[in-house]
Amino acid sequence: MFHSVGKVGCLSSLKTVRLHDVGITEEELCLLLSNSFTLEHLDLESCYDIRCLKLSHLLSKLNRLDVRGCKMLQMIECSAPKVSILNYEGPTIPISLGDSLQVKKMQMTSTDVPNLLHYASTKLLSIAPNVETLFLYSLYEKVNTPMVLGKFLHLEYLEIKLFIPSRSPDYDFCSLVSFLDASPNLKMFVLRVEVPTIEPGLIPGVQIGEDLLFASCVRKHRHRKLKSVIINGFRSWKTMIELTRCILDYAASLKHLILDTTNGYHRRRSAKCFPLGKDTLLEARKALEAIMTYIEGKVPSKVNFKVLEPCKCNKCQEV
Repeated sequence: MFHSVGKVGCLSSLKTVRLHDVGITEEELCLLLSNSFTLEHLDLESCYDIRCLKLSHLLSKLNRLDVRGCKMLQMIECSAPKVSILNYEGPTIPISLGDSLQVKKMQMTSTDVPNLLHYASTKLLSIAPNVETLFLYSLYEKVNTPMVLGKFLHLEYLEIKLFIPSRSPDYDFCSLVSFLDASPNLKMFVLRVEVPTIEPGLIPGVQIGEDLLFASCVRKHRHRKLKSVIINGFRSWKTMIELTRCILDYAASLKHLILDTTNGYHRRRSAKCFPLGKDTLLEARKALEAIMTYIEGKVPSKVNFKVLEPCKCNKCQEV
């Protein structure tokens, strides 16, 4: 417990405060920081007694705020004028950053509840309109990502991770294009899908017309800045293939496209192959066939196209 704040003494020269698994309330935290005018970094993790985090504008040097695993937290209200980095992990809650124009780098990770991407597409512009680097790590999505009302005019790097796609069986990956539409200056887009699953509705190699199999993805305009796209954990899911094909048609300036069928397991550790599970290997093979059948022929010659696949050694190819 942390109930002797008054005895801590003067903290006027403190630059970093890290409280992990500390039983401190919002009132006690406010008192602790009341004289910390030089504070630059506040890191709160698993502080379960904090329900409403309110940070004063008097924290004029606060630059970075990390809040993770504070399960009882219901809102964040930060008036510190120079916060440029925000890392938040927890349920989707109301977040107000006061002069949010300063926030340049942001990471949001959802826990326990789904639909972080839906939350970000509808709320994030009001939280951090000038963000330049954005990480969105969603547990899973029950609804498709809606169009973003407005523009992230400064966003250059966007990374999206889906932890449990098996709980998102109807999610349309092509709806992620709404983030690209809203980010005219985006240069790099990374999509990571963590857990291999099987989506019904697509068997690679089925002889069926492309116009019948895939929905058309006609954009009102073309993206002129997007140069690099990485999809880690690429699978033979219909909507993921549609997303990739859409990007190829939509991103006029695309220079690099990497499709990783191994969830990153193509890398070697200590010069030895990292073993793949049977299901992972089978899914990777399906993904490779889908890439050759539906994507490879659509890649413009100017695009540096790379497909990462399981190691071809005998041990790794055994199923």
